[in-house]
Amino acid sequence: MMAEENDHFWAMRKESTSKRRAGTQFRNHWLLPSINLEDLSKPRNLLLFVRSRTRNPPGEFVNVDANSVHIAHTSQALMPAHTSQALMPPNLSEHTIFLSGQNIQASYGRIVSWDEDGEAFDMMSNGTGLQPGEGLQVMEIQQRKMQFLHKFVELVLQDHPLSNLSISKQPEPSLDRLQGNSSNWPSLT
Repeated sequence: MMAEENDHFWAMRKESTSKRRAGTQFRNHWLLPSINLEDLSKPRNLLLFVRSRTRNPPGEFVNVDANSVHIAHTSQALMPAHTSQALMPPNLSEHTIFLSGQNIQASYGRIVSWDEDGEAFDMMSNGTGLQPGEGLQVMEIQQRKMQFLHKFVELVLQDHPLSNLSISKQPEPSLDRLQGNSSNWPSLT
């Protein structure tokens, strides 16, 4: 976990461009800039992060997660999916992966060939779908965030093993207590 929100700039100063291109040693810093001590040490931010990520399906956060690595792509710490052979799965160069708005497990991560669906390329071009490599990177970011949240919940509930818990879905909590100031956004991703 990074100490501050801008630790990716610290990581950029620590490594030369050639080292970043060869494979950065600060991959987690670049993939997860929103998981940092500066932001999450504030109880309100941490609670909003837990609330938003656990109450909404991952398809709701695709654009946020894809855009969170923009600086990593610009600094060449993480290569964009369309230029990185390591990220682009073989034989999927003419495919689109659907994540955004796909709120059921059966459709999340669905890969469609451009030959099978004439609109698949257009949907990737307009942002409805992603290139497969970029989609895999977004899914990796989401997986790591969920691992972080799972570990957090385990630590908070350390006296109660998660395997023994049976909690039914609770009603949406009131934002009044979390917001404090009505000028703030009610969600923190």
